[in-house]
Amino acid sequence: MIGYLAYTTEQACKIIKYLTNKGNINYEGFTGYITNTSVYYVTIGKSIGCYNLKDFIELYPKHTIRTAADLDLEEDRIIQLSKDTAKEWYEGNNEALKQLALTVYKPEELSFGYKDIALNSNLTSINVDIPTHLANKIKTISKLEIIANYFNGSWKMRPGLTGYFIYKCDTREGYKVKFTATRMVVGTVYFKSETDVEEAMKLLGEDIKYLFD
Repeated sequence: MIGYLAYTTEQACKIIKYLTNKGNINYEGFTGYITNTSVYYVTIGKSIGCYNLKDFIELYPKHTIRTAADLDLEEDRIIQLSKDTAKEWYEGNNEALKQLALTVYKPEELSFGYKDIALNSNLTSINVDIPTHLANKIKTISKLEIIANYFNGSWKMRPGLTGYFIYKCDTREGYKVKFTATRMVVGTVYFKSETDVEEAMKLLGEDIKYLFD
């Protein structure tokens, strides 16, 4: 059971409205019983009950108490959670934390994408003349370079190191990751790890085809 603690009449009214909107049964004249420092809860019969704080703790010592401040009543967000922390939970391996993050934010709000990388990169815009038919290819290569720079950090590919890159197979296999430790090929974008290349391929999405036009 979860109890919602109100310190003021205004908070109590909001909590009652919140619980009622969740489909629980309110009854006429309930607001007449509102007192300060009261805990409101939902009974087994789906009605809204009320105890003072001391009695609630004695009767339900192992149950959760939330305050009105914990509720974002307009957006139905029950916990206070920063977007950065929610992203970490959403992308992590703890399923419970992932589901908790999704009670506050939508999946599209937490997905890590190219825009996040671009916002955290030192970029410069330039105007150059290029063949019209290569416009999509060059834009996609630029995106891949930005992604690689973000993932690689201070790491730089050079002969003797193992670098990973995207290569195209036949039409049945699509695109894969390959590595080299002996040479560098002009125009190839290298990554320091195989998993980073795989993530870059996901970030490029359908645009990956332009790399091989």
